[in-house]
Amino acid sequence: MAKKDPCTLTGDILEKAKKELNEDPETRLIEVKNLSKRLDKVSGLKSRQDYPFLVKFLRARKFEQERAFELIKNYYEVRQTQKDIFDDLKPSRVKHIIDAGVIEVLNGRDAEGAALVVIRPGRWDPDRYPIQDVPKTLFLVLNFLCEKEDIQVHGVHIINNMEGLTMKHASHIGPSVAKTFAGVIQIRMNGSNFETLHAEINPEILPKDLGGQQELYSNKAWVEEFLASEQAFVDDNKYGYVNMDVKKEKKDKSENADMAGLGGTFKKLDI
Repeated sequence: MAKKDPCTLTGDILEKAKKELNEDPETRLIEVKNLSKRLDKVSGLKSRQDYPFLVKFLRARKFEQERAFELIKNYYEVRQTQKDIFDDLKPSRVKHIIDAGVIEVLNGRDAEGAALVVIRPGRWDPDRYPIQDVPKTLFLVLNFLCEKEDIQVHGVHIINNMEGLTMKHASHIGPSVAKTFAGVIQIRMNGSNFETLHAEINPEILPKDLGGQQELYSNKAWVEEFLASEQAFVDDNKYGYVNMDVKKEKKDKSENADMAGLGGTFKKLDI
């Protein structure tokens, strides 16, 4: 654990974190250390204890200690209990999904500074790879994006492009995958009317299939950076419930259902 606060936020982004996330630079490191101490006491859980990991979850729950604590436990619990999606999490495992353009991170931000992610479920080929690879990819992409402190503050804007989605695709989506997606994606069919989308995001940074000016899959630099992060994810996979006996609580966990407890600010717009 860092002895000095290594936060990189400054200027307007820091002010936004103070206002919207209840972030206090004077107590931030104390909150991180307190969260670390609480996680140490969770039976059977080997959690990451580094500052970047813990502060991410605190920001996701506006520095409410109890909610951040529950979010991290849920994060590891879901990774353990839904092995069909969360096993072997690393970029090389999902490169085929990225190459197919099913999930794309755009080279630009929305007006509020949020990162932009496009999901094209219609480009998933159910004859070539299982549906579980799609939420696996989305989880990895969001995890990688949310390592950046400014994105933890500004959030991620997810654009769900339903073009090309057929009944064949729908027939391959089981209840467990649908439940995992539910925290991030809400399906709403709007055809090719991009008026709402363009009112929120400048068409100059959008790909052509969304009525924008950019070529599809043009953010090669981000893809290379993502694939180069392989070892970090391999190391991350060493953490979790080492003696798994997670008690199934009856209380509502809906607030922790956002993409396997990843947390953060995820805005959705479906086209």
